[in-house]
Amino acid sequence: MKKIDFADCIESFFSTYLVGQRNASLATVSSYSDALTLLVRFIEQETGKSPEKQDLSDLSYDMILRFLDYLEFARNNSIRTRNTRLMFIRTFFRHIACRYPNTLPLYSRISTIPCKKTQNRIVSYLEPGMVKLLIEAIDKTTQSGKDEYLLLVFLIQTGLRVSELCNARFSDMFFRDPAVRDVPCLRVTGKGRKERAVKLNSEIYQILLEKKRLNPHQDLLFMNRYGRKMSRHGINFILNRIFVRAKNRFPELEDVKISPHILRHTCAMFLLQGNTDLLTISRWLGHSSIETTNIYVQANTDMIDKALSQYSFFEQPYAKYQATDTVLAKLDAIKKKCRS
Repeated sequence: MKKIDFADCIESFFSTYLVGQRNASLATVSSYSDALTLLVRFIEQETGKSPEKQDLSDLSYDMILRFLDYLEFARNNSIRTRNTRLMFIRTFFRHIACRYPNTLPLYSRISTIPCKKTQNRIVSYLEPGMVKLLIEAIDKTTQSGKDEYLLLVFLIQTGLRVSELCNARFSDMFFRDPAVRDVPCLRVTGKGRKERAVKLNSEIYQILLEKKRLNPHQDLLFMNRYGRKMSRHGINFILNRIFVRAKNRFPELEDVKISPHILRHTCAMFLLQGNTDLLTISRWLGHSSIETTNIYVQANTDMIDKALSQYSFFEQPYAKYQATDTVLAKLDAIKKKCRS
């Protein structure tokens, strides 16, 4: 294979393909960058070559397989994450193959690496009683406690993704009817640059107004102690701090897990238990398909128990099937003959 400048391939992939041709969002570009960074560092570990000395000859079919195993077993990534990284790698090699046709055999081999099947687990969420215990563990008399309380109830009430929360701004707040200022809402830009509006309850709205009054030049709803935009790590750190404090006071929370996404699931379950239809929940959460929202129906055992309790199979008298006309009788006779 003719030696191809690996750095040039990466540059053209991000600038020409992702940004220029696909107009990909910053989040998408960042995800591809993370995947390729992991790959380049893995190759460095395997070959001893620094990234600037690597070329396409180092990106063999076997190397990609070892990299995927490294993600799954050494880094303990989920199969879903492993599959996502694989899709990123396929896209990268397809771009290279378009620029350098002599690399088509390599792309063809890599494209045959299958995605692993994933297990659909029941989603984790917090029951209302658990949420109350978390809130009770927050000291709302301090500024730190007020910030913790706002973050916790905001995530549960809005169901925002972490990336959406980090980018939420005061300038994105609006009223459904500006004339009467009746319902405060927040404009959210989610995955795929899809915009949606989420309603803010009166308590959250009043807290945000007070926060804006104290910091009139601040536009981001949530900032860290250094006055910068909150990160995923920072949000998880605050939630974990709340949880550790609550667990020390309430031992019943010992086996409970908490994360921004679990709070997002909690929001969805509260909506579902409040008899909100799936289409509305899907739009509220910014799901691309209502099929994604069906996971909450499967997780809500109370609703399933209620549905089953309305009809008991064991209370119905057993009745042997009887054909209602001659055609069905003949078909039934053929079926019985086949079984004998």
